[in-house]
Amino acid sequence: MFLVPLVLGLWERWERAGRLVSGLSKMAFGCAVMAIFTVLDGAASWIFGPHAKIPLLWVVMDNLGESFGYLFVVPVAIAFYTRHAPKPVNAMMIGVYYLSIFAGSLISGRLGGLYETLSPSAFWIVHAGIVAFAGVIFAGLAASGVTRWLEPSEVGLVELTSLD
Repeated sequence: MFLVPLVLGLWERWERAGRLVSGLSKMAFGCAVMAIFTVLDGAASWIFGPHAKIPLLWVVMDNLGESFGYLFVVPVAIAFYTRHAPKPVNAMMIGVYYLSIFAGSLISGRLGGLYETLSPSAFWIVHAGIVAFAGVIFAGLAASGVTRWLEPSEVGLVELTSLD
């Protein structure tokens, strides 16, 4: 919770500096931060040994870093859904977003099964690679200017008045 004001302050600072950062760019940045800290999960077994107990400070700092990155992804994604979905189906689209979280959690559970077969560092590197890949996709979409196509005024979306 205490990271939220830090993230919001950073966004405000970027805006005051004249750097308008798109939602997709924020999500790419968040994925990069999460990937780096996930690599640190794997690095812990290299640094402290594969069967050593990881110091609590390492775990706390790692979780804070991943949470910091997370705050650049999830709230921005939810805002994206609420901003671009037609008003009559806005709440349903939030449900669709959470269905994607559900699907991702199922995949994550399957990946968790690899913990028994991979080394701890390899296990975390796989996870970091997945997050980094998502970040590259977000960065590519942001660089392509795809967000300008999503503005209702530019695509001429017809507002739905009923779902009958």
